[in-house]
Amino acid sequence: VKSANFWVTLIPNPIHTSPRPLRTLFLFIFVVAATFLIGSFLSYPVYLILSVTAETGYYKVFHFSILLTGILLGLWYVKSSGQLKVLGINRPWQKNLRQFGYGFAGGMAVLVIVEACLFGLGMRQIDPDFHHGLAALIYAIATALLSGAVVGLTEELLFRGAIFTGLERHSGYLYALLLSSLFYSAVHFLDFRSLPSGTGINLFTGI
Repeated sequence: VKSANFWVTLIPNPIHTSPRPLRTLFLFIFVVAATFLIGSFLSYPVYLILSVTAETGYYKVFHFSILLTGILLGLWYVKSSGQLKVLGINRPWQKNLRQFGYGFAGGMAVLVIVEACLFGLGMRQIDPDFHHGLAALIYAIATALLSGAVVGLTEELLFRGAIFTGLERHSGYLYALLLSSLFYSAVHFLDFRSLPSGTGINLFTGI
C-alpha cells in the first residue's frame, strides 16, 4: 500500500476536483504584487544600511530587495500551506544533502558543456581579473556560489515551490504548469529603468 501511494503521488493528475481556480488565481496575483510592493519599500532602508559601509548603487539594492522578499514570502507560503513535506524540506538532512550533491554535480556538468561550447565559439572570454592572483579567483568563485545559491533558492521556493505547488493543489496540474511557466518567463523580461543622475533616493523611489 505504501509503495502504491508513493507512485500515485509522483503521477501528476491533470484533472483536479477543486472548484477554486479563480480564487487561486487571485491569491497568486496577490502574492506576486505583494512581493514587488514590499520589496520596493524595503529597498530604501536596505540602501541606507549598505551605504554606510560601501558605495552601493540603488539599482542593485532594488533587485536584491525584490529577491529577498520573494524568498521570505515563498518560505512563509510553503510553511503556512503545509507544503514543506511536498518540497522535501522536512526530510532527514542526509537525504537532502544527497539530493543536493546530485543536483550540484548535474548542474556543474551542464554548465561545463555550455561554457565549453560558448568558449569554443568565441562568445566567452577569460575574465582579466583572474590574472590578478589567487585572491581574485577566490572572490570570483565565492561570488558565483553565493549568487547561484540565492537565485536557486528563489526559483525553487517561489516558482516551483509556492507558486507551482500551490496552484497544482487547488487548480490542477496543467493549469499550474501553464500559469507558473508563463510567469517565470515573464519575470526574465522585466527591465527596471536606471535612475537619472542626481535623483534623490527616498521611501517611494522603488514604487
